[in-house]
Amino acid sequence: MKILHINTSDCGGAANACLRLHEGMINSGIDSKVLVMHKTSNNYPEVYAYELSPPSSFFARVIRKIQRILKELGIYKDRMSKERRILQNYRPKGLEMISFPESYIDITNNIFFHEADIIHLHWVAGFLDYKTFFPKCKKPIVWTFHDQNPFLGVEHYAEKLLNPDNQGFPLIRHYSDYELEIEKKYKCIKEKIFKKTPINIIALCNWMKNEIEDSQMFPLAKINMIPNGIDSKQFRILDKTFCRKLLNFPLDKKILLFGADYTDSVRKGLNYLLKAIEKIDTVNYIIFSVGKKSNFQKTHFIEIGEVRDQRLMNVVYSAADLFIIPSLIDNLPNTVIESLLSGTPVISFPVGGMLDMIKHKRNGYIAREVSANDLADSVNDFFESGVELSAGEIRKYAIERYDISVQVKKIVQLYNDIFNV
Repeated sequence: MKILHINTSDCGGAANACLRLHEGMINSGIDSKVLVMHKTSNNYPEVYAYELSPPSSFFARVIRKIQRILKELGIYKDRMSKERRILQNYRPKGLEMISFPESYIDITNNIFFHEADIIHLHWVAGFLDYKTFFPKCKKPIVWTFHDQNPFLGVEHYAEKLLNPDNQGFPLIRHYSDYELEIEKKYKCIKEKIFKKTPINIIALCNWMKNEIEDSQMFPLAKINMIPNGIDSKQFRILDKTFCRKLLNFPLDKKILLFGADYTDSVRKGLNYLLKAIEKIDTVNYIIFSVGKKSNFQKTHFIEIGEVRDQRLMNVVYSAADLFIIPSLIDNLPNTVIESLLSGTPVISFPVGGMLDMIKHKRNGYIAREVSANDLADSVNDFFESGVELSAGEIRKYAIERYDISVQVKKIVQLYNDIFNV
């Protein structure tokens, strides 16, 4: 059985999940390959960049070259570029990216596609052309939903909450008529395609499973709930004092850790944490942030920057007393699993997959609602009462549910079920 995983890039949260699964399959003796549009490293075996075949005629080559030159000069703009440009004028800053279900790439022409028995889609924005791929693909399709984009129009998350107001409560997003029009347009395109397409969907958490079902977008789909996995040997409990000395972190302070690919993303909720600082005893606390720097100017808040090495990230989790992920909407973030495998408790808002991973007062805290005040209260409660599980028990809980071997076993069973139908 040959598996081809398809993901737009080999970097980012969804890419990490895809590549970890791929590596786990290879280690289990499964013939697995990954096809990406953008390849940036050689950290994993059997990962290939899609190569465009040259145009078949002189005329086609000339047209493509003219279009490329006109685009560079800003003269030629396709329909998607125009819609994207107009949308950006309406959308609040800091929202997640948008993507259209269209691409100039035909994945079905690729040699690895032809060799595969099962096509496993992951995060495919800009890589997958829905109108051509799904009608042409006659192979079984498994699709892991890393966000809501497959059943939304162009957005990747239905971001209805924005940054906090002066009282620390979320501002509500108001959609323009143009945003609603574009969202409806591309959602209808997807509905027509999936009305005829059988898919085996993997939801990473109960929230995502419910969202998929509520969308009614996939009448022919089978929905499976299988969380992401991580090799538990890569994130372990390390000595806190040693880790702090190694990172030059203070030994006499309570350390709160925040992490996101883009720290200024509205969805990831850093502004709620920064506002919560006002209700936390900052004399004894310091917040460290991992991710692309946003240059927030706050006392007791230090941006580390990007950390790409997993071993170093393990040191960062172990140096912290608490990992805080105040996402306003989220799926099943890898960072929560990594923190729990490191034995570090987690605090979050009551959203998405957090409710699956975090057991209130046992391995972390779930705030009562989305607000800076409740986030601050949860932090204060944690340092006053702690959690029921020890670091070793927190790690054991995570291994039992989220070790890569658990995910691989369940997904391979799904593959086998597909072939035995």
